[in-house]
Amino acid sequence: MHTNNRRNGILYVLFALFFLTSSLEAQVLKKVKKVYLFNGLLVLLKEDHTLPLVTLQVWIRVGSVYEKKDDSGVTHFIEHMLFKGTKKYGSGEIARIIESHGGRINAGTGKDFTVIYVNVPKEALDIAIEIVANVLQNTTFPEEEIERERLVILEEIKRHDDDPESLLWDMFNEKIYSTTPYRYRVIGTTETIAKMTRETLIHYYGTYYIPNNMTLVVVGDIKTKQLLPKIKTFFETLPRKELSPLPLLTEIPKENFVHREKRPVQQAYFLSGFLGPTVESNDQYALDVLSVILGEGRNSRLYKNLREEKELVWGIGTSFLTQKGTGLFIISAQAEKDKIDQAADETYAELTKLQKNGITDKELTRAKTLIESSWLFSNETYSGQAHTLGYAATIKDIKYAREYLRNISAVKKEDIKYVVDTYFQGKKLNLIVFYPEK
Repeated sequence: MHTNNRRNGILYVLFALFFLTSSLEAQVLKKVKKVYLFNGLLVLLKEDHTLPLVTLQVWIRVGSVYEKKDDSGVTHFIEHMLFKGTKKYGSGEIARIIESHGGRINAGTGKDFTVIYVNVPKEALDIAIEIVANVLQNTTFPEEEIERERLVILEEIKRHDDDPESLLWDMFNEKIYSTTPYRYRVIGTTETIAKMTRETLIHYYGTYYIPNNMTLVVVGDIKTKQLLPKIKTFFETLPRKELSPLPLLTEIPKENFVHREKRPVQQAYFLSGFLGPTVESNDQYALDVLSVILGEGRNSRLYKNLREEKELVWGIGTSFLTQKGTGLFIISAQAEKDKIDQAADETYAELTKLQKNGITDKELTRAKTLIESSWLFSNETYSGQAHTLGYAATIKDIKYAREYLRNISAVKKEDIKYVVDTYFQGKKLNLIVFYPEK
């Protein structure tokens, strides 16, 4: 009797959770207007009058995976140049105008994308649209600004290389990806940035900053019917061009590696993991859930075992990195140098135990709840919603964003076993360890 009530209680929670999830997800991303301009630009508009604010983001399908080894870092370099001068605006003028209207403008580069984002009061949206359209069509790459930003990026690389966790991440990617350009650093190298030419920057800009390779997202206090003609006025002047074919982004797993070395660090670090599926595979949802079960929060398996019970690590965490190409399941930890190897062994042991015995209903419910609450928190703001829509449209489609929580809710215990068997396979983890020199 008690067992049946408990089982019914779990089923009720999962049943209620599914409908709550579907309702909240639909509410966050409801009424998104999707339009393709004649030049191929995808426009996503979401009207919300809760606050007198607007977020405008442009997502370009170009990141470090579109680069060659000799041009590593070119996409990130272009991002640095976007607000350094156009045919209409001088260096520093773009940020000054946006900020004078109470807004913020910035950009970022990843492996699969580049994004420009602007947050402004609704009264400043017209000027934001005009400025962003100008940046996308008429960035001039002044020589003096290139040299100034070259020094900035070289200093950024120096700081990056002095950070053990950043260096660990770079080394891990270089070793686990042997054929696909996911092995390249977004930031580039000292050698490639030092020799980067204006011609190379202009070539990549002209090749990838084209309307049929972009998504424009506007979320906030807008009137869709009035805004769309303005968008067409400024953005339909971008000429459509033929896109270069995508590089090979699917990595075939090879023999697992273990690498250990001494570094000028105060504590020991390890990064381990295995390759996963691409964004096209539904296996990604089970891997997201597995990541939470293993290493997110105080109730996760690795935290309880390695941090609380055995006191082997100071911190440990896991994540699954979804990418357009082959994804990556990673586990990272920090510990005293004489405990780091045991911590790595215990991590492997915890995964093999999970592979053998599976997970509990309680773990599955907890993981789904954490993922869902995190997703909802990240989409509370206009900026967060625009990011969700733009990212989804860039690496797959907006259906991917709309159905993410539904797919998480659908994950079963058998799905967790399947992805562990398929991608982990019980093999020793790929592993890099940094030890303190002293």
